Amino acid sequence: MALDVWLFDKTDERKLETKTAVLVSPQVIARDMAKIFGGERESFDLLQPELQSSLPTGRRLSALDCLVKEAAFFDANSGDDTATGVFRTLEIAMTVLRRR
Repeated sequence: MALDVWLFDKTDERKLETKTAVLVSPQVIARDMAKIFGGERESFDLLQPELQSSLPTGRRLSALDCLVKEAAFFDANSGDDTATGVFRTLEIAMTVLRRR
């Protein structure tokens, strides 16, 4: 139902940074379950095809760009109500960019 994405940036050894985001299925939002999957995470993005998301570091020296190519979830019609909102298929392209 949720995918935790992290970017650890150590381009400046004096100031290490970690940025996080949580990509969630629509059921997480519909069932008001964000606190379960996110806690104190910096951001939530609803997983859907063609979603483009970016995790830049504070100094904008690097970033993690994500593109959701495919996202499909089990639903109530699958015969298992407990699986509703769980990933059936998920394809994400991730690129780490280092800016100069």
